[in-house]
Amino acid sequence: MESAIQLSEIERLAAAEAPDLADAIISLLDAGDPSPDHVPEGALQFWQVLNMVRQARHQFRDEAERKVKIQESWNRFLKQSDPPLPPRFGLAELIVRLYEEGTDSSRATVIELAKKAPLKYGLWAGLKRVYKLAEARLDAETWGVLAWRFDTAYVNASGAEVGKGTLLYLRRRVWRFLRNLGQGSPTLYPQFAVQALRHYGDYSPSIAATWIPNHVFFHQTHRYDANGFQLYGVDQNDLLKNRAFDDTWKRAAAPLMYLLETAQADLPAKFAVQALRKDFPEELRKVSPAWLARLAHRPLASAHEFLVETLQASPEYHQGKLKAAGLHDAVLQLLTSPSDKARIYAIEYARGHAQDLASSKLLELADCGHDDTVEFAVKAIQGRPAKTIGHEQLGKALAIDSLNEWAAKALNEGFDRNEVPEPFRVEMIFGSDEQRTWIVEWFKAKFQPGEVPVGFWKKILEDKRSEDEYDAGELASEMLGQVAAAQIGAGWMLDHLDHGYWGDTIGEWLAEAESLPDLDVERVKGLVFHRSHRSLALQILGNQ
Repeated sequence: MESAIQLSEIERLAAAEAPDLADAIISLLDAGDPSPDHVPEGALQFWQVLNMVRQARHQFRDEAERKVKIQESWNRFLKQSDPPLPPRFGLAELIVRLYEEGTDSSRATVIELAKKAPLKYGLWAGLKRVYKLAEARLDAETWGVLAWRFDTAYVNASGAEVGKGTLLYLRRRVWRFLRNLGQGSPTLYPQFAVQALRHYGDYSPSIAATWIPNHVFFHQTHRYDANGFQLYGVDQNDLLKNRAFDDTWKRAAAPLMYLLETAQADLPAKFAVQALRKDFPEELRKVSPAWLARLAHRPLASAHEFLVETLQASPEYHQGKLKAAGLHDAVLQLLTSPSDKARIYAIEYARGHAQDLASSKLLELADCGHDDTVEFAVKAIQGRPAKTIGHEQLGKALAIDSLNEWAAKALNEGFDRNEVPEPFRVEMIFGSDEQRTWIVEWFKAKFQPGEVPVGFWKKILEDKRSEDEYDAGELASEMLGQVAAAQIGAGWMLDHLDHGYWGDTIGEWLAEAESLPDLDVERVKGLVFHRSHRSLALQILGNQ
């Protein structure tokens, strides 16, 4: 078996600085290892080495003895040339070479792999070497992403190729390096801590289960052992009281502002807010509107509340001045904030200064899941004339619970029959249950029985979606089943006998037809030689 992508192709992509190099490497790792054509007697295959390593982890309690046994297994495997090593073992040198090249493209590849590549042997050796180089070169960006990955990988290490003991050692090493910076290089400590903290998310794993953030926030509690923290009874809302190396954070606001702008989890953002307010109140009075605007695009309650409080505290940011300051769109972004306080502020602003919000945007807000914003959006859009909104947007509103009944009424009363175009009717039939229910009722109200053209229902069955959207196809089939087969047309029915879902039903219409003036008898005779249609063809030919 060969991998979907070869190592030689990876090398060519690297030489070309291809933007998708990281994805290609991940594909190589995910594809699995090729099976060798021949394995000499006594040679090891990779899966055997993995088993030997796992057995050593369980059999030897003495750490030194365990390391010796594992190293012996690896040495024996890595020295053999037949069978050759799996292609992924060539990735280690490649990863280190990319890092040492130091171009924007190569650094981006290494960082992307550190973030999301599976920690499998081959790549793993390269990432470990890159980490050591980042330590030595004081490369905070690369160090930070690998520090975060080692820490979180330890929590999620069950079943991984890389042993939990290795990851435990590495996350301890990460903190030891950070602690040494705090003791000997107080200017660098916040910069490195921030580069790690900004990568943690709220989930998978929970930030509370990790090592580095707890040390940064709660080191002075001394409520930890070699494996984790025990913070029961500690005030975890005050993230400054027990932070490690307190004085180092008071030197400059820039690392904290960067953390607030880039954090993926609410806890690091909250830490940045508390530290900025306590240690840098003067700097906060000078922040630029552009920086404040960027905070609105972080999906974090702490960042949003900080933004709102900053706006409310300054006369320069009165709501009437926000558009001129370039903060109009930023505040509207808060309409879907996870923070109640931020949403209330944004709703108040939108009512007074954003009455021209697009109907499409109001529909998004009406379906956002926050009751206060939904209420605002529903009232705003319901105050607009139906034709100002347009039939397409009203059709989308049919699928929104808070607007369904109103949208149906607006469509029924706001548009004449000829103002609702056929393509829109088709989309409603293939839409949600609410949209399909409305169009069926609309046809009944706007058309006499049998007045909807047969061609419209044929068009529904011709649409490939009718093979998957059963309710839409069933509706069209039901409507066509109510008209004479002659109106549908024998030629069309013969053309669609192989329809993915409704072919049998169309065949029944042909078989039961009382009159088919356009029937091509010779074509039907040809179907006699078609195994799946022979019975139908004979039935039609026998119908006088």
